[in-house]
Amino acid sequence: MIAGLPTEGYGSFLFCGGGTGGHLTPGLSVAQVLSARLPNARIVFAGTGRGRENAWVRRYGFEFRHLWASPWGKTPWRAARFAVRTTGGLFGAMQLEREIQPEAVIGLGGYASLAPGLVAATRNLPLILLEQNAYPGKANRLLSRWSKEICCAWKDAIPHFKRPDRARVTGNPIRAELRVGSADAQEWFGLSAMKLTLLVMGGSQGAAAINSAVAEALPVLRRYAGWLQILHATGEVTYERVKRAYRDTPIQHAVLPFIEDMAAAYSAADFVLCRAGGTSLAEITAAGLPSALVPLPIAANDHQTANAKVLERAGAALLVPQNELTPERIEEMAWLMRDTPKLRQMAAASWSVGVPDAAEVVANRILQLVGLGAARLEPARIRRNG
Repeated sequence: MIAGLPTEGYGSFLFCGGGTGGHLTPGLSVAQVLSARLPNARIVFAGTGRGRENAWVRRYGFEFRHLWASPWGKTPWRAARFAVRTTGGLFGAMQLEREIQPEAVIGLGGYASLAPGLVAATRNLPLILLEQNAYPGKANRLLSRWSKEICCAWKDAIPHFKRPDRARVTGNPIRAELRVGSADAQEWFGLSAMKLTLLVMGGSQGAAAINSAVAEALPVLRRYAGWLQILHATGEVTYERVKRAYRDTPIQHAVLPFIEDMAAAYSAADFVLCRAGGTSLAEITAAGLPSALVPLPIAANDHQTANAKVLERAGAALLVPQNELTPERIEEMAWLMRDTPKLRQMAAASWSVGVPDAAEVVANRILQLVGLGAARLEPARIRRNG
């Protein structure tokens, strides 16, 4: 509890947007901190409710409200649907914001943040944006002109906003539980503490191209079975197919559709092969892990390549275009895992750009902007390397 902050009968905060784990997770992380500091404040999330969004929010003990929203489309039909649903979203956001009277509206990015953000601007409510990527999405770029502050994961995002003077680098918030590792994490997954662990993952939905590439590389990697093991999160869709590919390999492995305990997974890992989404990179760098990043080629504005380049420049990661993810390239990663000095150098670079306390930094900024915090509350350190 922070001295001097009211804790009873205090107002509310509205988080809007989400739709994917990459947008939603940072908001949940900040909401956890606000809830701990203002236990009686009302925290509400508003979004489309698609995927696991509703369940994730309620699992953390927060309210969820459904709003109409649709992505912009280039065809006449999709453009018309965007217009209709955005109009419905505006009316829904007006009603919601009148009901809960938020102290601040926090935009998480994604098309579902557009209507609540616009309504906040018209009602002169503090609008704070969270930007997870090195190249901002359309909604945040538009809303930035009315925002009070933009909390960015990377400095590369700042020049792309209409009001760059309102942007600051805070890091990308991660869940508090991800900062608690496990000394026996390998055994938790049925793996060996004596082998090097390659963690393969594709974000909350998995990555079919990465899954296929690793499955194709297994015959090449079998010669390293004496020291290499693989922890593979496939996503639900390709789980059975990938699991069959591991059936005859001598490589020790754990293949799961989804890893609930990511703190244990990061503790078990020595090297990560994954997409380059903003949340994944925030978690990897908080754990100080070296990685090979395969940007999703169809990501909006190729923002995952921009993300990967940030870590590549820092010396923390390899940037591997999807069309270059061959068995031979994956074998090179295995050899890199045996290059202890190089691996340590990459791990140190990853650790240096991580911001494990970004959720606290962002929460402190929100409290300051609504008149509940003091500058002394914000950690002096942003990046680990200062």
